[in-house]
Amino acid sequence: MKRNKMMKGLLAAVLAASLVIGMAGCGGNNPKALAKEAYELSQQMIAASKDPDKLAPLWEKAKAIEEKEKKLSEAEKEIYLEEVKRLDEK
Repeated sequence: MKRNKMMKGLLAAVLAASLVIGMAGCGGNNPKALAKEAYELSQQMIAASKDPDKLAPLWEKAKAIEEKEKKLSEAEKEIYLEEVKRLDEK
């Protein structure tokens, strides 16, 4: 239960940061694949949360995902958010 809350918190932080930083952008990324990548990264971050050495490179991956999210169109962002929500509810 606690792990699930941590995952949701980390995922929400990644999503919030990406949406605040890059609301406008151009298309070209697959929003469903990007959502899966973000979700899997959040799972890895939870698993590595007690080891800062393992967590540091994951934050670099999060920044890369954030850059990709910036490039999504508004329609793609909606698809992305719906897919993240679906993956989180699994």
